[in-house]
Amino acid sequence: MVLRTCGNFSGQIWRHDETGLHLTNTPSGLCLDTNGKPATGVPAVLNPCGNHTGQQWRYDAESGRLANPASGLCLDTNGAPANNVALVLDPCGNYTGQGWRM
Repeated sequence: MVLRTCGNFSGQIWRHDETGLHLTNTPSGLCLDTNGKPATGVPAVLNPCGNHTGQQWRYDAESGRLANPASGLCLDTNGAPANNVALVLDPCGNYTGQGWRM
C-alpha cells in the first residue's frame, strides 16, 4: 500500500470496526493487513478479512494514530509523507507519517 493524495477514489473509502478492529476498504471488502507477522518495517497490504493479528487496528482520534494492538506499532509512511511512499509498521511517536484522519 502507498500514500496517495486525497481524492474521489474507491481506494480511499474506509470503514473502521471498533469491535473487530478491522479497517476495511469498503468497495473491495479487503482489510488493511501486514505482510507477515506485525513487526517494525513490515509493509501494509490489503488482504481478505479474517481473524489475523495483522488486521487489527486501534484508532486514537486524539493523536490520529492507527496502532496494531498485537505489536504496539503504528501505521506509518516509510519516509517523509509524499505520493507513492509505502506504508509500514513503525514504533509509535509524534511523526507526521503517523497522523491519520477518519
